[in-house]
Amino acid sequence: YNAPLRQVLKSVLPASVRNSTAHKEQFFVKRALSKEKLRDEVLSLRETQPAQAKVLDVLLMAAEGLLLTELIEKAGVSKSPIDNLEKKGLLQIQKVRIDRSPLV
Repeated sequence: YNAPLRQVLKSVLPASVRNSTAHKEQFFVKRALSKEKLRDEVLSLRETQPAQAKVLDVLLMAAEGLLLTELIEKAGVSKSPIDNLEKKGLLQIQKVRIDRSPLV
């Protein structure tokens, strides 16, 4: 009963309220070229770089783009083919902020 108010509030309030939580950031992958140009690239890559072709196939089926983790899972590849496609200028990778609010 003889505790300072600060200590009482700290023990009563949950950690998420006491500490300001940072926004989660993830990478978002989208096409840098039109679908027609990417289809041509897929045809040329299918023989020499099948992993890169898989990545482009998955992205061609997506409306806008995919989170990097989703793309890796759906294509069944590592991050390396995606990085190589970005270096070639076929993909764009951006950081996006993910809202952690449970009410959304």
